[in-house]
Amino acid sequence: MVCAVREIMISRTSQGSIAWLLSLALLPFPTAFLYLIFGWKAFDDYATDRIRNGRAARPLRAKDLALIDRETSHLWPVQVKVSEVPFLNGNEVDILVDGKATFDSIFEGIAKAKKYLLVQFYIVRDDALGKELAERLIERAKAGVQVYLLY
Repeated sequence: MVCAVREIMISRTSQGSIAWLLSLALLPFPTAFLYLIFGWKAFDDYATDRIRNGRAARPLRAKDLALIDRETSHLWPVQVKVSEVPFLNGNEVDILVDGKATFDSIFEGIAKAKKYLLVQFYIVRDDALGKELAERLIERAKAGVQVYLLY
């Protein structure tokens, strides 16, 4: 039971979890023994490697800090606390406070596309906004831009 709960809580992949859980359900004692040998250690090694690799990358990130726009330096403490990734030049963040601002930004990006567009939405409706999106994507496709829509 402990092995099953641990696998559910900290598994790396859904496929691995399903395999371990099925095995634990069908052959509990041999699988529990195998899990204690292979499953437990595999995750611990994975987690240790991720931590070690993150620490090894810190000097590289420190070099990149020299490229930071000093005007944004007052935001460092908040940003590092949230994402643990430094600000670098060449990146931009826009705060989009409502649907209109969001779709204006999306449509602006669509209009600027030159080679390809990859648009992904959870829901695309056949309403005014959906039709406008379709029209803009069709326009870019006619201009020679490869358009991909995932929904």
